[in-house]
Amino acid sequence: MSIKNTDYYSMPSLAHPDDWKAYERNAGLFNNRHVSKSFPGSKLLRHWKWFVGVGVVASVSSAGYYFRGEIYNKMNPVVMQEASTNTGQRKYIQLSDGSEVWLSPQSTLHYPEIFNREVREVTIEGEAFFRIKENPEHAFIVHSSQVNVKAPGSSFNIQAYSNQPYTAVTSVSGSATVAVKDTQLDAEPAIIKPNQCAIYVNDYQKIVTNNYSNADAHMQARRNGHYEFWGMPVSEVIKEVQRQRPVSVTLEGNYSDAKFYGEFRAQEPIEKILKRISDGVSGKLIAEGDAWVIKVKDGK
Repeated sequence: MSIKNTDYYSMPSLAHPDDWKAYERNAGLFNNRHVSKSFPGSKLLRHWKWFVGVGVVASVSSAGYYFRGEIYNKMNPVVMQEASTNTGQRKYIQLSDGSEVWLSPQSTLHYPEIFNREVREVTIEGEAFFRIKENPEHAFIVHSSQVNVKAPGSSFNIQAYSNQPYTAVTSVSGSATVAVKDTQLDAEPAIIKPNQCAIYVNDYQKIVTNNYSNADAHMQARRNGHYEFWGMPVSEVIKEVQRQRPVSVTLEGNYSDAKFYGEFRAQEPIEKILKRISDGVSGKLIAEGDAWVIKVKDGK
């Protein structure tokens, strides 16, 4: 899936002020034979024709620029690629500009085979870690269902699963701008720097930022299947477990306020993972064939 050596197209200008006089001479706009010397308004008329000439040049130039762009786009279509992961699967992708993507389980990345447009754009469904190749002339934008992340060259992790109530972007190096995708919402974009994260909560439709100490180490741990939680609702922790392992887990009892503080590694025995989570929320783990039930007594 590695594609290298991207060639960017630069659209030249089709109109330049230095060409105006030549154009006007060729068009005969200053040919005094067409203007009566005895007419008092001849000077005004000449000026009027000059403005018309400038307007024609601008119109022709704009049209030429537009159609040249259309021709280029048709001759160089964007060929999209897709990379997906299943439960417990991880995948590394190198994009054509040298940027790198580490795709987490149950995730999909849509990206061009070659970046041949002014802006480098990809779309993520799920979670991925991006290391963007710096190019100030061609911004890099990661689209998700709720937010867009713009970064000229930086490293960050984005969690954007459709079944979670939030989208989280954590910066490891460089800066990134996180903006709500729905422009109708009154939500200010956030600029995050290393060891900061931006979280968009679906119900509140706002972006909040927080410090995230030692983000590089924590994000590398996630890429390796080591997950840490600091007060995460147990229902969200179970979703994370099910992205790593094909297992049926049901929560019962008073679990809506139960929060888990702890960690697990994706390759640990599933019973060990679920027992640790169950104990962490004062619950009881019950095996029912190939499925599991965690009964929570009191929210924690």
